[in-house]
Amino acid sequence: MSKQIKAYLDISNPYYPFRYFILQQIILLTKILSVYCTSDKVKMFKGTAFISFLFCITTISLLSITQVSSKNVVNLETFKDSNGKLHKRLLPGNNILENTNLNEGNPTLSKRSLNKKPFNLNDIFSPTSSHQDTGRETSEFHIVALDSKLPLFKEIELFASYIRNDPETYTKLSDSNQDLIIIAPTNNAIVNLSLKPWQFPRDISKLEDEKASELDIDLAIDENISQFVRSHIVAYDDNRSNILETPKKGEVLLKSVNGNEILLKRNEVGSLENDFCIASTRDNIYHPVERIITSENGVILIIDSCLEWPDDTA
Repeated sequence: MSKQIKAYLDISNPYYPFRYFILQQIILLTKILSVYCTSDKVKMFKGTAFISFLFCITTISLLSITQVSSKNVVNLETFKDSNGKLHKRLLPGNNILENTNLNEGNPTLSKRSLNKKPFNLNDIFSPTSSHQDTGRETSEFHIVALDSKLPLFKEIELFASYIRNDPETYTKLSDSNQDLIIIAPTNNAIVNLSLKPWQFPRDISKLEDEKASELDIDLAIDENISQFVRSHIVAYDDNRSNILETPKKGEVLLKSVNGNEILLKRNEVGSLENDFCIASTRDNIYHPVERIITSENGVILIIDSCLEWPDDTA
């Protein structure tokens, strides 16, 4: 019993404050009972003693629960990559998705297939290339899916909100067995468009002037949002069906979910430019990838430009 109490009161345990408080209450209650439960007052305090007994049993149960919960705390280790950059990853044997029932009845929360390799942006250029570190990834361990990663970055919160308004696409972001390339425009890039993403390519102002029904206008807005969102997302598969090589070295042509063509260029090692650049074939103007965010089921490439825009700003 003494060993168990020491384990409960281990100060390094995240449940230490709660456990210490509970044990304090037990000690205080014991002192009160020792004072009042004299021989001539036993009957008077039988009810109190019974309640105290129930309290102690409940407390012990809570302590047991917190002991089990503390075992579910993820253990991380710190390591350095080849560039000396610090990262954190799970220790072997600490897959927090194992032995849980969270995935039952919800296929979008299923674990990633063991036969499916983690997505690596460099594989687009050379399927046989090793998983080399680009030096721009935010984390080595990518258990979080895209739907959880996307809202964490304020510089792309506008684009994230548009994705949430496209339910079909948003559902794919939580599918562990997808490999998606999300080219996310910054808030600034979206604000600088002459029209908001929901206002084009179908002219919403024209529909309003023509006294179109609210339903027709709402459907047109939904279509515009889907068009904008899907023009910035590429679904990668092992067959490379959405990827074509171009005559230029280090350049590939990607097809977005809605069929638009996107150019992705990887600069040579040692180049003063950003590691990757992206362009729409509408203008072939490359924009540097400012940030790469990796996740369990794909990557987010942040650029300060949009790949879909109204015709009057081409």
